[in-house]
Amino acid sequence: MKKFNFFIEKKYNFLTLITILLFSLLSLHIYQFVYDGHHHGLMLSNAIDLLNLKKPYTEIYIQYGFLTTIIHALALILFGNNLFSLHLVTVIFYSFSIFFIFLIVKELINKKIASITVFFLLFNHPVPWLPWSNYIAYFFIILSIFFIIKKSNYNYLWTGLFLGFCVLARQDYFIPIFITLFIYNLIYLLIDIKINKLFNSCKIIVGFITPIFFFFIYLYSNGLFIIWKKYLILPSLYLELNNVSILDYIINYIKFFLSDSFINFVNMPQYLLISIILIINTLFLTIFIARKQYSLIFISVMSLSLSSVGISTELFRLYTSVSVGIVVLVYIISNTKSNYVRKFSFFFLLSISIFSFTFYPLGNNKIFKKINIINQKNTPKSLLFTHNKWLNYKVSVLDKINHLKENILNNCKIEYAENLTFDNYFTNILNLNRVRLVPHIKADVKNLRIDKFFNENFISRINSLILQENIIILVTGNNHIYESGNIIFNDMYTFKEIYLNSLNTKPQLLRFYYPSKCNIKS
Repeated sequence: MKKFNFFIEKKYNFLTLITILLFSLLSLHIYQFVYDGHHHGLMLSNAIDLLNLKKPYTEIYIQYGFLTTIIHALALILFGNNLFSLHLVTVIFYSFSIFFIFLIVKELINKKIASITVFFLLFNHPVPWLPWSNYIAYFFIILSIFFIIKKSNYNYLWTGLFLGFCVLARQDYFIPIFITLFIYNLIYLLIDIKINKLFNSCKIIVGFITPIFFFFIYLYSNGLFIIWKKYLILPSLYLELNNVSILDYIINYIKFFLSDSFINFVNMPQYLLISIILIINTLFLTIFIARKQYSLIFISVMSLSLSSVGISTELFRLYTSVSVGIVVLVYIISNTKSNYVRKFSFFFLLSISIFSFTFYPLGNNKIFKKINIINQKNTPKSLLFTHNKWLNYKVSVLDKINHLKENILNNCKIEYAENLTFDNYFTNILNLNRVRLVPHIKADVKNLRIDKFFNENFISRINSLILQENIIILVTGNNHIYESGNIIFNDMYTFKEIYLNSLNTKPQLLRFYYPSKCNIKS
């Protein structure tokens, strides 16, 4: 009887854990069929390079955050040197983020509402889209909120510390976090100035600065600071690439969530919850200030500030940033005096969430929609992809590259390989030194500043290695031809052609260049 009562008392805890576990298993199941050589391959490339003791930033293209690369490298050590490990660690971070949101809502309201909140989030964003830094940064943000609502002396330090980790996981979270800390501390101190509150604010700032300070010490001591600073220009390079200004993004963002997300609800239901979160957090922020509800002030300001990292309106960015404001949303509904309004509000949110999951069970991800699980039964021979199942023609390409590479290295001592394609999985398989910092190339940007900025003088260096017969080169299309010069293959080099597409589509060729002396047998 006591055991039965225990399960009754803990039913919402068990329900939440089971729900999170089921969605985690769904995510891992879907991931094995996802072929995304660009995004997934880039994260895998970074982690492999770090384990190969290459220097961050100078030899590894760490686009978002060093801590993400460290975590991914540790995942390869702990769970196995393969792509599945990155998928697993992403699911772990996302699942724990959702669980800590449950604990936060449980602390502020009750277990029942906390469990319902988990349903809202997972039904709208069931599967992490990518093994991306956003999911790791999101986890640290949620932890910072979890500790600030506890309000004990040391918890303020933990709040700042995890926000510092968030920035190290993804650098562009620095601006919204800085804005949040500035506004929150200003309000926190000006409303009611007390010495203990001043100490609490200092603890948050000290916690925030500490990991970033040690990161800078690492950069300086290893001579990496100058090259790291170059990465700070990346956001402006992307604006230049898309031919838009930050003001254009802001205007489109506001317009989208005030109108488009409601009008296009049937096709994009997941955006409606984000719209409601943004509106509620905006409207009630002044009320929280008047009532001195500091925890809710912190969450609201954080949610609104994080709009800057979700300004492109991609769903996975919004559900790893702005979605923290759901805590405020369910708090407001739960404290509504009208029982009718309260019940209707929760029913409405639950209905749109069920609708989202029923008609878009994989979260409206275009890549997920293309998955044909019935036909995707083939696993590449490379141990990097031992848990993946892809279409036969994709597996065939990877196997041929792997086979050619092994034969070449058995016959020749070659130290370099260059992947002049958009598929980073090819880089992962080759796993040799590179000339270019970026382990891939996109044909339509190869002559633009965003590509040339990090890949200076690579053509002459590759041509020099060709003369030395010390490089393998993979090329698609005209990716060996540039405005600044061409990669020149001499008589000492030959190539094999590999079809990149299925038989019934227009031929797309990959040319695998290697020294003729290596004498590969077909």
